[in-house]
Amino acid sequence: MLQTSLKYGLYSGIIMIIFFSITWFALKDISFGIMEVLGYIGMIVGLSVIYFGIKHIRDKIFGGSISFKDAFLYGSLMAAIGAIIFGVLDTIYMTVLNPDFSDQYLNYMIEKAKSSGRTEEQIQKTIEQYTTQMENYTPVFNFFVMFGTVLLLGVIMSLIFSAILKRKLQPA
Repeated sequence: MLQTSLKYGLYSGIIMIIFFSITWFALKDISFGIMEVLGYIGMIVGLSVIYFGIKHIRDKIFGGSISFKDAFLYGSLMAAIGAIIFGVLDTIYMTVLNPDFSDQYLNYMIEKAKSSGRTEEQIQKTIEQYTTQMENYTPVFNFFVMFGTVLLLGVIMSLIFSAILKRKLQPA
């Protein structure tokens, strides 16, 4: 079961890497807002593999039955593996592939704040908040933010898939 969880967690991570790569290479000139939406779509598609992992464990390993608890635990493990892969990928992206990302994103957020229609004082306060946040955005912090984001989404999806796939073994 752990081997199956590892396998499906790796599948999840690979799918997220593929989505990330397509977005980065093919769609370089899209806005940060669209890039963020595509990132979440990639996470959801990648984490959807959890459904098939739980189903495989239920049908092939447990003989057709699985409790909600077991389904949720194995699904969460698959999500954690995918989350680690995505956290590492995103950290490599920000430190090696695009080390200017933080500055680019900060500039995007500043422009967004300026065009929001808020008062100059509100805009300056927002810019100060964004600048402080980005100063504290280290590669380790970035890893945990992305890991936590994917893990949270994966746990939610595991809850849903566990409720769908739980099945008690029928007495013969």
